[in-house]
Amino acid sequence: MRGSAALLCTSMYLMQAVAFGAKRLARRGVALRSTAAYDALTKELREVARLEEVSGILSYDEQCFMSEGSAASRAAQKEALAGVIHEKRTSARMAEVIDAARGL
Repeated sequence: MRGSAALLCTSMYLMQAVAFGAKRLARRGVALRSTAAYDALTKELREVARLEEVSGILSYDEQCFMSEGSAASRAAQKEALAGVIHEKRTSARMAEVIDAARGL
């Protein structure tokens, strides 16, 4: 899959994963206790998903439209974006909102 279809699937998958995760936690007896905490978690996850969408757009552009000789510049752009995505995924804030949503 390429382009906007892949990006749409990624976003839809993320939201389904969040909903599935909430149901799975509930089956284990871990209820999401605060709507505000759950909303904060989904906000953080959506932000990561948006950054991943930008990465997908950069990759699509690289494969389809990027002019020759731009590979080094694009590699630096993608590297910087991957670093931001990693930081967001592994940040203390992400851990806080996950713990808050789990009621810890």
